[in-house]
This record gives sequence, structure tokens and C-alpha cells, in this order.
Amino acid sequence: MSERHLDTSNDITLNNRWISQQVDRLVAWEMFCRIAKHEELYPIKTSDLCDKIGVNDQYFYRVLYNVKNKLNAK
Repeated sequence: MSERHLDTSNDITLNNRWISQQVDRLVAWEMFCRIAKHEELYPIKTSDLCDKIGVNDQYFYRVLYNVKNKLNAK
């Protein structure tokens, strides 16, 4: 059995710019899937969620840090 090479050069899900533009939608999709599977009561590791949506492991920490700074600036 021969393995076929998959051409990923046109795979939009590997494009960092596209991921940045779609991150909110990707998070919402993961939340929807967890609710549909009745997994919403079980915690998910931040690193697992980041891996699923294709962002850096520190993504949510940076978001929270930026929110905190904006709130403290007022």
C-alpha cells in the first residue's frame, strides 16, 4: 500500500493570519462541541484548547493580561 503525499501548501487552516482573524470563531466552535458532547462541566487545559484552535500556548494569558491592563488604565 503506497502512501499519498498530502499537499498542504493551500491549506488555509495552517495560515497564521487566517487563524488570527478566526480565533473567536474557532473558540466558539470548540465550546459548542464541548456542550454538544456534554463535556462543558469538565475543565479543558488551556494548552489543549490552544492546540485545537492553532494558537500559541500563552494566547489566553496574553488576552487576560491585556484586559487587565485596559481595566487598570481607566
